[in-house]
Amino acid sequence: MHDPSRAYQEILEENALLKKRLHALEHLESERKQLAEKLRESQELFTGLVNTISDAVIHTDLKGNVVFVNHSTLQMSGYRWEDVEGRNMLQFVSPEDHDGLLENISKMMDGQIRSKKEYWLLTRDCRKLPFELS
Repeated sequence: MHDPSRAYQEILEENALLKKRLHALEHLESERKQLAEKLRESQELFTGLVNTISDAVIHTDLKGNVVFVNHSTLQMSGYRWEDVEGRNMLQFVSPEDHDGLLENISKMMDGQIRSKKEYWLLTRDCRKLPFELS
């Protein structure tokens, strides 16, 4: 037969342990929220800085889909954000540059080359603007 005072003591100890774990989780959540806020502020600062430079900046994901372009890129190219968002960057590169661009991207991802090569960006009104991949 169980000793009721022992069972009660075990419950108190387990309760104390659970309170410690809860406190640790609350602390971790607080830290996570602070880090998330710092990340958001850092992203806003980066975006603000990149948007103020006069160079065109286009950022893609690993599949080549556009995830960010700065204001200068939009002004030079004549595109709106809605025109480029999520579209593959090759849609904005002169067709004669596709093979070389893809080959150099592959080499860059493998760490084989770091040099920049000039390609042609197609603007909304069909002009060609030089750009470099880095």
